[in-house]
Amino acid sequence: MRLSIFAAALLLCCEPQLSVAAERPENVTACDFYTQKTIGDITPANQQLLMTLVLHSALLGPYSQYNTVPVDDFTGALYPREYQGSYVDLSVYFNGALASANTGKNKGEAVNFLDDGGLALAGQSKPGNGNTQSNQYIFFTHVYSYFGTFLGCSTLGAPAFPPYAGKASMYEVHKYMDLNAAEMGYFVEQAVKGPISFGFSNADAQFVNATLTGKFDKRCAPAETIIPASAGLQLQAICIAPDCALSANDTCSAYGDVTASAVANASLVGNFTKDASGRTNLNTSGTTSSVTPTPTSGSGGLVGVNMNGFILVVLGLCVTTSMDF
Repeated sequence: MRLSIFAAALLLCCEPQLSVAAERPENVTACDFYTQKTIGDITPANQQLLMTLVLHSALLGPYSQYNTVPVDDFTGALYPREYQGSYVDLSVYFNGALASANTGKNKGEAVNFLDDGGLALAGQSKPGNGNTQSNQYIFFTHVYSYFGTFLGCSTLGAPAFPPYAGKASMYEVHKYMDLNAAEMGYFVEQAVKGPISFGFSNADAQFVNATLTGKFDKRCAPAETIIPASAGLQLQAICIAPDCALSANDTCSAYGDVTASAVANASLVGNFTKDASGRTNLNTSGTTSSVTPTPTSGSGGLVGVNMNGFILVVLGLCVTTSMDF
């Protein structure tokens, strides 16, 4: 699987500069502006750190020294919960519980995306423990670059902050996850609250929300050019389950049929099931969730999560074992 939600990422078509917020000059991109405001000088390392905050905050909640702005109900997308009447535990897409990773075959496969230090390293704003060939390292660093393009990082392309080199179709990246409306909505909600917690204006954060929902959250959306622009038109819908909102100009025939992820490791799946409509349901008995969150004191974020539990998306954003995300 190759986030990216994720994600969470997501260009204003080919233009990386966000609609201008009141405090940000029109000629300054969000990445450049908030690098200086939140971290310091505009350097490749600092801009990659800002993108690290975008992704890791979406997953873990207010985990770092930079998450200083209180945000209601900001737990991080790894915190399992009820959302819009459906139980959501996104960890199963990244811990090998489900065969949900697109590795280039005609079906999903189980892949562990926490294979180089897990969430302990993520909580230190690190992509892994030094193994640059690990699933974890490649996933995180690819999403950093995707977000860096989206938010207009001026140093992107430097050796310390390489450009995005993954798949251009977010549908291809995520299709075996079969994400439903609650799963997508919960991740987007947390991905928007993350930047607010380290200083983004509401206007800039809501642009992220509008882009994520407008470009990735509509089932059967027409092909669109996003990142990289050189790839041309690509299918981009990430929310593809039957309960996802149908695009006004749907092209469902272009997407074809996708079989929902098969269970690869029942002990990691936890205590919920997904029915034929794509809706997830919390069972009243059975094994416990694969994620056991421990809220931070007073912040609502996560300081402790079972190392087998991990989400993504970037921005819905996930990684395939071929590392094309």
